[in-house]
Amino acid sequence: MLYQMWLWPEILYHLSEHLTYHELSRLSLVCHAWNNAFAPILWANITLGCQGRCRGHVTGGEGADRTPSLKTLQARASWIRSIAYHGHRDPHQFLLGPQCRYLHSLALRGSIPFNTTATPQFDKAYSDSCRDLIRQNRTTLRHLTLTQMTFNTPKNRIGVPNWSPMRIFAFGKYTDLRTLNVEWCYVYGQHREALWALCGRLEGLTIWGGSVGLPEEVWNRRQLRDKVNAAISSSADDNNNNSAIAGQEITEKWITSKRFPRMVELNISVSERCAEDYLHCIVAQCPRLRRLEWNPRSTTTLFVDLMLEYLTNPKLRATTWPDLECIGRAEIFGQDHLLQLIETWPVGKLLNVNGWLFRATDVMVKRLLDLHSNSLREVDMSLRKEASSWEWMHRFLELCPMLEKVKCQAINLQPLVLENRPPWVCERLQEWEIWIDMDPRSFVPPMILDNGLKRQEEWCRKVFERLGRFRQLRVLDLSWKPSEMGYYGSTRTRKETLALLHFSLRTGLDEMSKLSKLKEVYFQGQQTMLRRSDVRWMVKHWINLEVIQGGSFSEKREPFGGKKKKVWDFEYCRMFEQHHIRASSEFGPYPSDYLNPKQLARLAEADDE
Repeated sequence: MLYQMWLWPEILYHLSEHLTYHELSRLSLVCHAWNNAFAPILWANITLGCQGRCRGHVTGGEGADRTPSLKTLQARASWIRSIAYHGHRDPHQFLLGPQCRYLHSLALRGSIPFNTTATPQFDKAYSDSCRDLIRQNRTTLRHLTLTQMTFNTPKNRIGVPNWSPMRIFAFGKYTDLRTLNVEWCYVYGQHREALWALCGRLEGLTIWGGSVGLPEEVWNRRQLRDKVNAAISSSADDNNNNSAIAGQEITEKWITSKRFPRMVELNISVSERCAEDYLHCIVAQCPRLRRLEWNPRSTTTLFVDLMLEYLTNPKLRATTWPDLECIGRAEIFGQDHLLQLIETWPVGKLLNVNGWLFRATDVMVKRLLDLHSNSLREVDMSLRKEASSWEWMHRFLELCPMLEKVKCQAINLQPLVLENRPPWVCERLQEWEIWIDMDPRSFVPPMILDNGLKRQEEWCRKVFERLGRFRQLRVLDLSWKPSEMGYYGSTRTRKETLALLHFSLRTGLDEMSKLSKLKEVYFQGQQTMLRRSDVRWMVKHWINLEVIQGGSFSEKREPFGGKKKKVWDFEYCRMFEQHHIRASSEFGPYPSDYLNPKQLARLAEADDE
């Protein structure tokens, strides 16, 4: 009966979600059936770094390095879904064959080697192979990343390939590219026209550094924008129906002439001298924009005033960004500006205020909760070290039912153990990154305990009982980072047991038995508090657990007379690894290293070097 319900490939596919890269590579050699099930997963993501020859590694699971040859890649080209090239020095690196036509993501890093004086044939071979690879995947490609590349081909340079990936997707047929990342690229001439023509089809765009210029028809659009502002202001001042009708007609014309009608996410980092032009000609041309990230270096008074005008003017906001949900990196605004944004932001549209709480006041937090508590989904107060953040975070947890991500440097234990404190309503929480201060001296007034260990166990059980209500929790980070030691004063040491939340069954860990969706857990404890029974309990109840990092450490000297370093107990690591759970032995890695894509990219680059 079980065989009729589940086919073998489906069973193997579910098993592959709990296997590491090394285990997948070994199991794919068992038989043809297992190879057909595991090999496509094993070769889905490829990263190649070319330094004189084709060298690369297959990323999957733990990301162990491999050096596949070009013939090996050609034989498995039909399985590749994502490929990244770090450097362009081999003209044959793109010759993956006609079978490689199912790519979803492509990343190119490094300038295309145009050198007509030394080796013109090398340039042509490289260009043709790269262009053929992109063309045969233009119907399936969804994400394109270009890093440190220059596109400038004057007409008087004979023999230089006159093409770019932007031209293929901008003017080609049957393409559905959705996101484009342009980082430290320099685009000139007709390639710049192709770039902005392509952006009219995109849903996500990232421009970070470099020089990409501005779209055409800048002056015409500026004049049209001035007419719209004049019509709106005149209709607001006068009650004349003719002026209102004229303003409405110009506004409709302005909406229909938007350059980027599909853009949803936008991340721009440019210099101050062209910030205003980018705001008018690019950012203001996205009527469906939802998330906006802006470079905090653009802090001129003119730019800040223009941005506030777009965000706080109701009629201009309705024609520019009616669906905007958040604006990141709000350091460019002062406290008065942020309070104005909170009060004028449409109710039910504000989802993320991570950059707003860095310089928040009690008045701002009160107004934020009064107006937008039912819509907030992400709250980040990790940059605040004041004690007021404790009380604020508790208020967010008690009043915001839609919260999904929470991050704070520390919260006080006292509101957690008091009986008259309201319960938390954010049962949809998925990522929790907070250190809970278990020290009784942080109470108001401070407490002096006679039987500290027994009271510690009672408090831990109450904390675990609260955490056990988050059935949707995926990431749980309760670690105590050494960088935060200075915040708590010189009187505290890492050996104080009352300042830690111990993960043990004796202290009530079984209250979190219903968190079956947990994938990553980071906690701080002591070696004497963790038992083998605790490890077995975690493996049994947290069935989706993939990564665990604990503070149970011991001193271990590096080989050949090296320095001592703090590592996790070997027995605990071995027990977790038997159940295919990554238990890092180093004391340093924290969840930010796993969750931050840029940090992962830097680690991958270091491994390649």
